[in-house]
Amino acid sequence: MNFTQLSPFGLLVHADETLPPESRTICSVEKNVIQELVESHLVVVFRGFIPLSTDALRDFARQFGSLLPWDFGDILDLRIAANAANHIFTAGRVEMHWDGAYLGTGRTPRYNIFQCLKGADNARGGETLFTNANAVWEQASAEDKARWRALHLNYLTEKKAHFGGAIKHPLVGRHPIHGRRVVRYIEAYNEDNAEINPVAVSIDGYTAGDSESFLRDLNERLYQDEVMYRHHWQTGDFLIADNHSVLHGRSRFEDPGDTRHLQRVHVL
Repeated sequence: MNFTQLSPFGLLVHADETLPPESRTICSVEKNVIQELVESHLVVVFRGFIPLSTDALRDFARQFGSLLPWDFGDILDLRIAANAANHIFTAGRVEMHWDGAYLGTGRTPRYNIFQCLKGADNARGGETLFTNANAVWEQASAEDKARWRALHLNYLTEKKAHFGGAIKHPLVGRHPIHGRRVVRYIEAYNEDNAEINPVAVSIDGYTAGDSESFLRDLNERLYQDEVMYRHHWQTGDFLIADNHSVLHGRSRFEDPGDTRHLQRVHVL
C-alpha cells in the first residue's frame, strides 16, 4: 500500500498495484492497522481496492464493532431520488452534522464506513465535506472556549426518513475514546433543506437575534480551509471516518444529473 497525506487532514491509502486486481481487497488490511490510521488521521480513504458485495461490506464493518440498525436496515444507499422525503436524497446541500445525533446517549456511531459504487467524475459540487471538530475547538480563543462550554443547543426537525425529532445537546463534548474536546453541532440555516425538512436550531438563554449571530459565525468557522477536507468521490473509493472527531455534510450538486451512489454503514 502507498500513503498520501490529504489536506488539511486525512489520509489516502492506495492499493498495491503490483497485486492482481482480485487480490486488492480492503478485507486483507488488518483491522488494527485501519483503526490506528483512522485514530491518527480521522478520515481515511482507500482507493484502488475491489468493490464489496452488500454482505461482504457488512462483514467487513462488523470486525470493528456492532452495526447500528436503522429503519431501513444497516446499510444505507445514498443516491439522488425523485420526490425525496428527506433532503439528503436531493441534489441540494446537506448541512454539517454528526451521525446519530437524534438517537440519544450510547447510540452515536464510532465509525462511518462508506463505499462508492458509482463516482461522479465530472461533477461540479457534490463533495462530501468533513470538518475536524477538535481543530474548530482548538482554534477558538480562550474567551470563546469559556462561552462555548456553557452552551446547550436545541435542534428540531421532522422525521421524514430515518432520523429526526427534538433534542438538546451541549455544543462542546469530549471524544469518548481519547477525551479531546470536540464541537458537536448541526449546522443551522441550510437554504437547501428549507422546503423539505428544515432544522430549527436555538441556544438556551439566547434571544433569537443573539442566537442567529452566534450560529452564523460558527457556521463560517466550520468551512475554513484549515479545518475542512472536501472529498470528491471516485468509483471504488472506501472511506472510514471517526464520527466522534468530525462533522460532515455535502456540497450542492451544481448539475443534478452528475450524481453518485454511496453505501454507508454505521459501527457503534
